[in-house]
Amino acid sequence: MKLIVAEKRSVGELIAKALNLKPGINCYQNHEYVVSWAAGHLVGLADPDDYDRSYKKWLLGHLPILPEPFCYKTIPGKEVAYDVLTRQMNDPRISVIINACDAGREGEVIFGYIYNLCNCRKPVQRLWNSSWTKAEILKSLGNLIPPKENLFQAGSERAQADWLFGINGTRAMSLTYG
Repeated sequence: MKLIVAEKRSVGELIAKALNLKPGINCYQNHEYVVSWAAGHLVGLADPDDYDRSYKKWLLGHLPILPEPFCYKTIPGKEVAYDVLTRQMNDPRISVIINACDAGREGEVIFGYIYNLCNCRKPVQRLWNSSWTKAEILKSLGNLIPPKENLFQAGSERAQADWLFGINGTRAMSLTYG
């Protein structure tokens, strides 16, 4: 079976409708496909105090905080959605995972963070389209492409840069200027 992961429930429902799938538990399915969804970003970069408890207290002497390597965790409040996708991705009946998150850097990051954090190693294909009509969905499923690793890398590096500047800059400015 193939697991199709959409970025949000509404898109998952459109894909399921195009494939004429029946409702399951947190998914739609038939003998060939399971369609499930994230709820936007489910995984993000860990907080400073996840690396070192002492970072919970803001001190100039801690700066700059430069994690190596960066760590990831589920976003608070999104654990249930993450757990559902983790179980589905690691289900032995699933042989291929199709990333149907939004076409672009953020869609690659949303899917890639989930896939990597749950330690999934199954083959991935990419459903790449910008329209969710039945005809476009079926056309895209017939023309799956390899994952967009360069977009995932770009999105991941941008998130890390935002984290570095945001955490360090905010703390430095707040501690210096109150």
